[in-house]
Parts: sequence; C-alpha cells; structure tokens
Amino acid sequence: MEVKPATTRTDPEIARDVAEALRLHASVPEAKIKVTVAGGFVTLAGTLDWHYELENAELAAHSVGGVRGIVNLLKIAPRASSQQVREKIEAALRSMADLDARSMSVYTTDGTVSLYGNVHSWSERDRAERAAWQAPGVHQVANHLTIHP
Repeated sequence: MEVKPATTRTDPEIARDVAEALRLHASVPEAKIKVTVAGGFVTLAGTLDWHYELENAELAAHSVGGVRGIVNLLKIAPRASSQQVREKIEAALRSMADLDARSMSVYTTDGTVSLYGNVHSWSERDRAERAAWQAPGVHQVANHLTIHP
C-alpha cells in the first residue's frame, strides 16, 4: 500500500526548500552540502567537519514537505591523527567526575572510535559515547561498553 499526498510537490520545489532549510539551520554549513532530489528522495552529499552537522542536516531535510526519504552521503573530514583523537577522548572521559576512565579503553582508526570496558549505568555509557563523538574527525563510534552496576 502506498499513501500519496493530496498535492504533489516537484523535485525542484523540494530541492529549493531543502536548501533553504539547511541555510536557516544555525548548526549546518549549507555551503558544504550538495542537495539533489529524484522522485521526492533527497540526496545530501559533501564533507563536513563535525558529526552534529551531519545529523542536523538530515533533520533539516526531513522537515521539508514532500520529502519521501533521505540518502545521506555526507562524510566527516578527518581533522586529527588517530593518536590525537584518542588522547582527546581519554582526557574528556577523565574530566567526567562520575566516570571511571580507568575502566575504559579507547581505540581509534581513521575516524572510527571503539570504546571498551565497564560503566555503572546507561547514562554513563551514553555520556562516554557523546564524548567520543565530540572529538574532531570522528565519523563512527562503536560503543562496546558494558554495564556493571
């Protein structure tokens, strides 16, 4: 079953409105994103500096009427060596007073971060993952932290 809207928007109209939604979003560098639309499906392509920019670009595109789906081809530019990324994440984990950074290990390779070890709660696990996403050039986080209350 396919549900069709009462009014249909053209691909150029959708592309124009997605580009405008990206321009209006404060956390999206719209100049770095190429928007194409085919059959109501929006493709976002380009290279961004931060993961939150990628997430916000997709959210902005989803908010436009007539969008049937998003193909997100956005990438995060590597900005630091794997060693620098690991050191930044470990420092961030140590600065969180309620996290035991000694019970965690951080591994990085080409923008991918893997977290291993133990935490005491889901909120600690989530905070550790958010800390990993904050490092420059991170485009993927594999959170293997286990919860031991």
